[in-house]
Amino acid sequence: MGFTLRCAIVACDDAEQGALASAMRETLPFVDVRHMDDPFTGVIAACFYQDVFERYEAAPDHLGIADEDTAYDQILYGVEGALPALSTRFPRHRFGYIDVDCFGGVCRYSGHVVHAGVVGVRVDRSEQDGHQQILQAMGHEVGWAFTPFTREFWRGEASGPHRRPISCTARGTITHPPFAELAQRLPMLLHVAGWTVPIAGDTAIIFVRGADDVALSINVDGAGAVTIGGRAHCAPPEAIDALDDLLDLLGIVGAACEIQLVDLGGTPIRAWVRPSPLR
Repeated sequence: MGFTLRCAIVACDDAEQGALASAMRETLPFVDVRHMDDPFTGVIAACFYQDVFERYEAAPDHLGIADEDTAYDQILYGVEGALPALSTRFPRHRFGYIDVDCFGGVCRYSGHVVHAGVVGVRVDRSEQDGHQQILQAMGHEVGWAFTPFTREFWRGEASGPHRRPISCTARGTITHPPFAELAQRLPMLLHVAGWTVPIAGDTAIIFVRGADDVALSINVDGAGAVTIGGRAHCAPPEAIDALDDLLDLLGIVGAACEIQLVDLGGTPIRAWVRPSPLR
């Protein structure tokens, strides 16, 4: 199941939360606004745009926007478009705009920082640590796991049971063969090797080892570049074993790749390099 939202985040002290939350509700379209206390005190306003789409398509009149193109534009880009003007009202604060796209346990983030109406640091390509880059540019060092980017937070269950914490993350590139060949051959090998493959589509392969011990995805962009990335909830030695097994499978399909496993602080744990086979 996917989890997608587009949001604005601002850090503030307790006394400012009320004013900022009210301003975000008034200015940013179709958002759910919540106070946050972890990993820092602030306010987050999120548009769950897929849910808004569904409500709009079921009853177009309920948004009060007659023009369909305008409605879709507001749903998709309303938070991003309205944030610079909102930020001018609070020039002491840095706001973060983050696009969250999670599917099959793998999340990617892109966005930018807005300060006094000016867009600053950008993470244009959706990256698995994009939220960390944006929040760092706002002045906040956070780990991979970010409480407001969970279903439990929006359901009011943030303090309740949740999945094991992320122990380390993987990222890399695959330079050979083309994604279409990987998508044709790799999923069956993964199944035989005991991985679960919930998605094997035209642009992504998502696969999971064990009970969500390691979740990875292989993705292709519009230019044909193929990346691999994901996260582990098991101990690093177990993640290394899983990636060793994956490298064996990639060898069967003749893959040339570079993959790195890093801890949540970005320190390398292990690296794998598989050169292109001689032909």
